Amino acid sequence: MPRLRILAGPSLTELTPIEANSDVPLSVQSDAFEGQVAVYIKDFVGESGKAARSPYFEHHKRKGITWSIQIQDDILFGNVFDRPLKLPWGFGAALKFMKYVDPTLEENFTSRSRPWAFSPLVSTMPHIHHSRLDADDISHLRTRTSTGSPSRAPHKDRKQRKAYFRGAAERKEVLFGPNDLITADFCHHYLDFGDDSIILRLPCGISIDLLRYWDGQPVRFVCCKRARKGERTDGAPWETSRDNDCSNHLVQFTIRTKMSLSVIQTPLFGGVNGGTFFNDLLSGGWPGQLNLNLNHPISQVSVAAGWEIDGIGITYNLANGSQVSFVHGSNPNTAVNLGATEYIQSIVGRAGYQNYYKASLVNQLTFVIVDNSTLAVRTAGPFGNGDQSNNGSPFTVSNPIALAGYATAGTSALGLGGLSFIKSAGGF
Repeated sequence: MPRLRILAGPSLTELTPIEANSDVPLSVQSDAFEGQVAVYIKDFVGESGKAARSPYFEHHKRKGITWSIQIQDDILFGNVFDRPLKLPWGFGAALKFMKYVDPTLEENFTSRSRPWAFSPLVSTMPHIHHSRLDADDISHLRTRTSTGSPSRAPHKDRKQRKAYFRGAAERKEVLFGPNDLITADFCHHYLDFGDDSIILRLPCGISIDLLRYWDGQPVRFVCCKRARKGERTDGAPWETSRDNDCSNHLVQFTIRTKMSLSVIQTPLFGGVNGGTFFNDLLSGGWPGQLNLNLNHPISQVSVAAGWEIDGIGITYNLANGSQVSFVHGSNPNTAVNLGATEYIQSIVGRAGYQNYYKASLVNQLTFVIVDNSTLAVRTAGPFGNGDQSNNGSPFTVSNPIALAGYATAGTSALGLGGLSFIKSAGGF
């Protein structure tokens, strides 16, 4: 059974678990943001397996609400995804409804790199409270359920405030400084979190089980600064930091499964190249149904390679003693077998833009294999880079347990677009 996990922090690399419905906010600090974050989900089932209820949902202005993110901080609020989305049937109607609810929404859900959706914070938040702080005094920072209006806003009514701030000129009139405390509550009733489903319910009668289209990537709610005119990267509206992180603060939702396997997935090495996304760990239908033997997860890898890595095959050892195999891209012609006590300690490779093919691909792979009983080390490869171009950037991934990426089946060459590697967060 999938289980929701919630993390928050100042950036993608600094996330801390946060307990829903606890009324205990998480403090978040960075050079661009100082505040607190609280998350509420109606009838949320936590690690204990019991539903954690909160009086938050009994407030007369929160009746019917099923989830909420509260934050205290020209700022944008929205979502950024790591890779292209598998959009369900009916998504066009859902998007029209989203833009009806929030006319200030900007989005690119069909991006082939990083889909996104953002709105100005001051207009998209259902509830906002503004107050002034004495200099350097944040001692009374607390989550709240009351509503109010930002400074200089002409209306206190929620609908009037949202309507007023639809215009960019009106938003530019308002200036928030370090002594302005903004408590914002992003809450809606369109999502129902069940034990084995997350249902999007639209007023037009359309219901979509989002878990059927989930590919394993986290859902992130990001608060960030709008990029200046002429400084957007790939059309994205956010201002990037030195480490290319779009977030000043962030709440991340992931889904965990009954098998209690906590995993880390690397970035994509290579590109899409017209391929279809795959994630071997999710191949059983529901997330995490590929129940691996973590002591010896991989028994064979095979490669099709020439100037690039054209395809890759892999055979997994399952916890019940059986095996399952996959081929991604062009059919492999070279196999690397692992002994009963061997595991892949690391994969060293090169990936990125290939000058000859004018596409981002995986250029080369080498497997470093360790015998767990004798500690003997051997390598298999390098595979690929047949033209000695050395195009792309080098990478190293330790202790992989499964593969993900983009591939096109049935092609004689260049069937593999890119690879992402899944690692056990707890090791072996």
